[in-house]
Amino acid sequence: MLHDLIAARLAGDATLMATLTGGVWSRALARNQSPTGMPATPGSTPGAFDVAADGSSGRLRPAAVVGAPNEVGHPSGKRGPDALAWDAFVQVHLYAPATATGKAAIETADGRIQALLHGWMVPGSFATVEALTERVGPIDSDEFPGSVQTYRRFRTTGVRLIERVA
Repeated sequence: MLHDLIAARLAGDATLMATLTGGVWSRALARNQSPTGMPATPGSTPGAFDVAADGSSGRLRPAAVVGAPNEVGHPSGKRGPDALAWDAFVQVHLYAPATATGKAAIETADGRIQALLHGWMVPGSFATVEALTERVGPIDSDEFPGSVQTYRRFRTTGVRLIERVA
């Protein structure tokens, strides 16, 4: 899926990962509620959190979440009899502790993510990613008290071949 390819591109960049010590995820962040020695809570993202004394998730580390895209037809419509133009909008959410260091990590990560994605040709497709100016935050996170978050939307524009039915 598109968001998995974007997440892999981000996670593969050593410079970005030095800032996002909580990792890059293609699903929502969730605390591990399991005690030490027990398997992680299903669906949790324990790498995104420090470990508390009891082994469960502690404070949120700087991390990114690449959300699944919403896809729409491109305003130009069809590109010939066998192709259709499309746009997909992907949001990249950044989270960090609500400290000066955490806010600086968000700014650093946001700039690096724009550099990695803007103009990037998605492997195995006819799609190019474009950074949009739409950004929200950083704002206090309701989901993770003591943390801040921001997100930026990216547009991916591509062409998909239309399969003919005989």
